[in-house]
Amino acid sequence: MLHPQPDDHRRSRQRKISRYRPLVENLERRGLRYFEVLRVFEERAARFFLEELTVAFGHYSPRAHGILVRALLDDLERQGLLDREVLSETLAEEKSRHGATSG
Repeated sequence: MLHPQPDDHRRSRQRKISRYRPLVENLERRGLRYFEVLRVFEERAARFFLEELTVAFGHYSPRAHGILVRALLDDLERQGLLDREVLSETLAEEKSRHGATSG
């Protein structure tokens, strides 16, 4: 899960590339899964002011948490990761791919 810094939200609203874009590109090249919080806000919360999405010290507001939880559930469901059988298969594949043993 990639969490943006407060400045990343401002940069996004100004249509600037995020500072961690090279990390995202690297993860994609390597075929690794990730969940990008900033992308969720760009896609699902653009109609809200940043002040509506954050509270003190850059923490997210209840509205922002609701948006993120729904997006995360949608993403997990899209990947089939809410199905126990699929989850078990995926976990076994990842362990095998990384040379991990069961246990």
